Amino acid sequence: MNFLKIISDILPIPSYGSIVIALFFPFFLIKCGDSTLVSVKGIDLITGIERDEMSSKMTKELENTFGGLGGESKDLYSKTNQDSTKEDTGFKDGISMNPFIIAMAVLSLLGLILSFIRKIPYKPYYHIAFSLLGLLSLLLFYTTFQNALGGFEEMGSSASFLKDLSIRVEYGFSFYFCCVVFILLLLYFAFYTYYLNNQSLFVPKKE
Repeated sequence: MNFLKIISDILPIPSYGSIVIALFFPFFLIKCGDSTLVSVKGIDLITGIERDEMSSKMTKELENTFGGLGGESKDLYSKTNQDSTKEDTGFKDGISMNPFIIAMAVLSLLGLILSFIRKIPYKPYYHIAFSLLGLLSLLLFYTTFQNALGGFEEMGSSASFLKDLSIRVEYGFSFYFCCVVFILLLLYFAFYTYYLNNQSLFVPKKE
């Protein structure tokens, strides 16, 4: 099946490339009602966001949404992070560089580079390893970051102008997109390697 070989050569390029591009789009959103307070891109999780920058973004959005409440919103951010000292939420000093997203980005870049190298032994196995490790990195990011995000979900009850609203965290389209692409790569190359090792099962016997 020559078309499987063609797909195996072409598929990784747009797949890994789209994952790298997805890093420049929101990975998660901190929302108050229908308004987005903070939009955190994948690249932000690689470089990190300073506490002042995080506070500035939230203050600006709260002022635009509720009007003239920037001072209280700053107090709200500070109060949340003071409370977070009791239990580390990861937001006390802003958002630090996330090792799992960094690992995922490095794996995607390595996979993209590998895609342009034609003659390399065991190439499909490298793609399986990169896609599996990339997916695991995203899952580890999701599970470990849930605790860090929990601190914001309690902010609604800590300020009078937010008492009737809930602050919640939503994972962005880019996060789910990267997960899906890694899964598709993993499934395809798992099948492709199985085909290469068991071609007799796919090729009809000549009588």
